[in-house]
Amino acid sequence: MKSYPAPGDYVAFSLKVAQARIAGLEKGKNYRTVYPVAYNLGGINKIFGLVYDRGNRDTILIGKYDPKCQPITLDDFVVALKARFIHGQWPMVSLDPTEDSPQTGRQNVRFEGGIENTQFGADLLDADHRLKRMTMGYLRMGVPGLKSIWELDKERRNGNPDQRGQSNISSRFWFYPVLHSVSVRQDVVAIKGLQVGVFTEILSAEIDGKVIEDLSSFTDETSETFAQMVSNSFDDLAQVHPSFSRVQGLDELVALTKAMEDMEEKPNLDWWLERYTVKEVPIPQQLKFLKREEKYKVSTNDGYIVRGRRTSSGGVQLMALALRLKSGDVTALKEAVLKTRISLDALSWGFVVGEWIIPTSGEMVSLENIVPLFTQAVFLQRNKRYDAAITLYEKIISLKPDWEWAYNNRGVAYVSKGDGDRALADYTRALELNPKDAEAYYNRGVAYNSKGDEARALADYTRALELKPKFAEAYTNRGATYLNKGDEARALADYTRAIELNPKDAEAYYNRGAAYNSKGAWDRALADFTRALELKPKFVEAYTMRGVAYNRMKDWPRALADFTQALEFNPQHANAYANRGVTYAWKGDWDRALADFTRALELNPQHANAYFNRGVAYDRMKDWNRALADFTRAIELKPKSAEAYTNRGATYLNKGDEARALADFTRAIELNPKDEEVYYKRGMIYFGKGDGDQALADFTRALELNPRNFEANDSIGLIFGEKGNQEKGCYYLKQACRYGKCRSFNMLKQKGYC
Repeated sequence: MKSYPAPGDYVAFSLKVAQARIAGLEKGKNYRTVYPVAYNLGGINKIFGLVYDRGNRDTILIGKYDPKCQPITLDDFVVALKARFIHGQWPMVSLDPTEDSPQTGRQNVRFEGGIENTQFGADLLDADHRLKRMTMGYLRMGVPGLKSIWELDKERRNGNPDQRGQSNISSRFWFYPVLHSVSVRQDVVAIKGLQVGVFTEILSAEIDGKVIEDLSSFTDETSETFAQMVSNSFDDLAQVHPSFSRVQGLDELVALTKAMEDMEEKPNLDWWLERYTVKEVPIPQQLKFLKREEKYKVSTNDGYIVRGRRTSSGGVQLMALALRLKSGDVTALKEAVLKTRISLDALSWGFVVGEWIIPTSGEMVSLENIVPLFTQAVFLQRNKRYDAAITLYEKIISLKPDWEWAYNNRGVAYVSKGDGDRALADYTRALELNPKDAEAYYNRGVAYNSKGDEARALADYTRALELKPKFAEAYTNRGATYLNKGDEARALADYTRAIELNPKDAEAYYNRGAAYNSKGAWDRALADFTRALELKPKFVEAYTMRGVAYNRMKDWPRALADFTQALEFNPQHANAYANRGVTYAWKGDWDRALADFTRALELNPQHANAYFNRGVAYDRMKDWNRALADFTRAIELKPKSAEAYTNRGATYLNKGDEARALADFTRAIELNPKDEEVYYKRGMIYFGKGDGDQALADFTRALELNPRNFEANDSIGLIFGEKGNQEKGCYYLKQACRYGKCRSFNMLKQKGYC
């Protein structure tokens, strides 16, 4: 740090010069050791904003060096950039218990924003895990006067006879930014007043053996007190626990990248987003499930013994709000940076300015009043308390009706509630306020998709990508929409672009694998599903879809292995049971097939394919009535399933009900006029009824679709023979023999007719 500026001085750091030095470094050398000043942002570890130098196309970060704060690096900056510009998400880590956590003693680690396997993600996880250990009293807080929940609970019970009862409380604690302002005016960004706090929510509670059903009216005073203590003492805790300090610095970077999204002329970040390589840091996918249960004696008149039990989970989410100012002279701020620069190849330099604040009228005051409300609304929304979040967004809109972010987020809450119409209205209003809001276009596209309006969804995804060309999630969703429309080529192109932008996104590989599956490119599908599983080893859907690909390739052992592995990870996965049943059916193991189809339907009674396939199994076992019931239910769930009509028609035929079979085959042909087998089956009914002309028409159509259909050739030959047209009859019988059915031709040949 000797070459870094004195504490308190403003520092400017050029991203353009940093890029040139890193890109020009000899291959094989590590720029982090060759150019440590570049890697450490010129010593900046408190971000105050940026200046965009349009003339030189240079983005200049502004900040200070504070010896009390932990370093922040170019790796951190790029991770924050990718979270917003590629993933379209806020960086987040969460410790998620599973149903098995009390038995296994493990809980899952989940990331959002692409921060997994980075130092950024590792430090957020460390901060979160430290907080949970402090909560349970397993780690000393290190700040005088601060106590764990366990200690607070014992104090609350002491001397209070009303608090003697046994308790079992499961709570979550989240780090959230609670107060800051980010303002954008022309080519200047100013960040001020970042504070990080802790929110809490109760997942479950049991008091004296009675389960609290309505948690919305239940308050755990101890959890609330602990969260408030940590929030009020966060700066002190950051001096003891380095990862807490990192949370603050990383959130400043997130605020900066959010502001860059909202600038009128956005800096060119292509090199940083696509070519800069962030150092990988291994991070565990599971951690110890934190719980504590013990008896302790509290000081009442009779020295009562009580039992307490607590579990703790939660996470860290970094987010920021940016306000585009319509007024305020930023000339002095820009000149303080640009006129003190010694040369254009200077990497960093110091400058003097009174305070890094964009002059405003009342706009900044409004933002500072709104930020706490907005943060609370986002927290409630993340925890699926949508009505409460919507109420807060309505309050925010009443305070600042021209702020598109409130409409955008309220729209997301409406979508989560299933209210697509209100969501669309909110997204449209957000776009009226800011026609360049890529995220609002993206969200509106999702809403249109949910309503089945694929044309409008495609238009919105495309507009989002025009505004934000590196938006991987928009490529992914547009690809899914193309796939639903049957446009596999465009779907594959979009999924491939999403992978180029984020080569470690397991979901992107999975989606492209699904597109290859749809196209029948099984080898490529297998490769993508396998890559998805390398990136996300417990990806149940990828195991299931890879099993489907193996099924299509008739590799039954591998298909069974994948479906069974998927069910080990998630025993409630209906699709895995349904598809494993198909594998057993292919192998002729009808009992196991029936068992899997039935289990799939127990888990998902709306699973049309499971009804269809179970109907096929019953049909093969000659249980016609059950087969008909399942085919009928499949048709109720998927009224345009030609295959279900075809199979139900075949079952009716097996039962001797030609009238219903004929009706089903006719409906199947209406839904899919290119299925040769259905024409043949219907033709056979007509043939049996003595309607040779109609039978001939159906057999002829079957041959038009597949000239090698030996059954149709054979039947046409017999019809022409009956009509006395020996030449045509023998021609078609010979064709039938050529393609695999010779009995009729050989018999007539022996008699001298052919």
